[in-house]
Amino acid sequence: MAGAISYALKAAALLTSADLARPTPCAEWDVEELLRHLGDSMAAFDEALSTGTLSMVPPPRQPADSAPVELLRDRAAELLCTLFISDIRVIEVNGLPMPGGIALAAGAMEIAVHGWDIYVASGHGRALPGELARPLVRILPALVPDRRGLFASPVTVPPCASAGDRVIAYLGRDPGARRPGYSQVA
Repeated sequence: MAGAISYALKAAALLTSADLARPTPCAEWDVEELLRHLGDSMAAFDEALSTGTLSMVPPPRQPADSAPVELLRDRAAELLCTLFISDIRVIEVNGLPMPGGIALAAGAMEIAVHGWDIYVASGHGRALPGELARPLVRILPALVPDRRGLFASPVTVPPCASAGDRVIAYLGRDPGARRPGYSQVA
């Protein structure tokens, strides 16, 4: 999870105020909405590590005039602090117990893929690092057994694709989007 947070924060650090209105690989969100969603996700995982329950109800939205990159940094700092002091081994999700490690892997996946989305949207495409992607690629089918409302259909990649590209493709994104000049992001 810490590696995913670092990756996402590095992506956010590259943003300018002009980037906030840019489209992202998540068709329904611009960069600002994606940053707010990612901050909300971090807050939900922070709460899960603190209470042992992952709420599926989104937290109240922050005021529209709050700076989304600053909010993301604050949420990331809170999550990292909680991550390092939490000893919760089981997290309840929708009333069902889930091993804490699986919940953390889901959080790392969420944070990493949206970090990638930010890199792509800002025009600074950067591959998902292998050290972050390799553990995730092995458990993706368990983390995302049903993608309805969450992710687009998987994108086909060659068998020799990197672990980072396989994670991105499994989550319905085109790994080629990180290449300069890619047309999906204006």
